[in-house]
Amino acid sequence: MARKPVVLLLESDVTRRRMMTYNLEVEVFEVLAAESEDDVVARLTQDEIDLALVNWEGFDSGILSICQHFKASGKYVPVLVIAGPEGEEERLAAFRAGVDDIMPKPFSVPELLARIRAILRRTSPDLGGRVIRVSGLNLDVNNGRVSRDGKDIRLSQTEFRILRLGRHRRCGNQHLEGC
Repeated sequence: MARKPVVLLLESDVTRRRMMTYNLEVEVFEVLAAESEDDVVARLTQDEIDLALVNWEGFDSGILSICQHFKASGKYVPVLVIAGPEGEEERLAAFRAGVDDIMPKPFSVPELLARIRAILRRTSPDLGGRVIRVSGLNLDVNNGRVSRDGKDIRLSQTEFRILRLGRHRRCGNQHLEGC
């Protein structure tokens, strides 16, 4: 079984951090929460990180310093900034510093997850796919495959869509695909 993609989340607001952690974990990401630049540097040296998700608000130009830490570590860690800089010069400076994508506010959770997956598909193709796992059943949303306990199950497109839709309805939240 493939490992979960690891997302380092830098968010100063406790409520937003909890909400974002919950949504990422529901989508089968492992989340490492950080509250400060020092936390990020510590995590960078201790943990394997596939993507950094950073809220610009509350950190402003500290994000550029964080990107420099990523570069100095010798590891490539893609960085997705939320509520990024508003001015063109600031955005260009962020991209030059190593930011991969900037997501303006307000944003939706499904779009945030789609951007994370798009970055992972480009940077770590083995992690960018979307697999929902429940009780030994694996539903690979990107490839339209289903397996149970490691054995492939052949389904028609209609059966696959019904299974995927059933997963939505069971959650009671149709805005969070695969919740």
